[in-house]
Amino acid sequence: MTESGQKQKAQLPPAVEFRFAESNLHRTVFISGAMGGITPLGLIQASFFSEHAPTPDVVKYALLPTGQLGSEVSRQGPTAMVRDIEVSIVMTLDTARNIQTWISNVVRELETMQAAAAAAARPVGK
Repeated sequence: MTESGQKQKAQLPPAVEFRFAESNLHRTVFISGAMGGITPLGLIQASFFSEHAPTPDVVKYALLPTGQLGSEVSRQGPTAMVRDIEVSIVMTLDTARNIQTWISNVVRELETMQAAAAAAARPVGK
């Protein structure tokens, strides 16, 4: 105890340094959207997906007299659009709030850059 009767607090360093390393499973993916919700344990789950047209099972082409492929004759397979789930994440509420703040700041920064670029591209006097 100090003279004032309070416990002395441990001295904290002025800064902390983090080194980033990519795991063997790291990859960069394009996403079209996300869906998810709250887990039974009260965590937030989000699945990020990319959307694309379905890959056909079979495509038939006409064969030209030269042996080259001609135009498409028929296509068989699924017709519904596909949402490939690229990655799912589970996070705490605090982590979600931190990500929300970070992404809001990045969106504002990008909107500012796009507005400046659009203004610079406008003809003078308009």
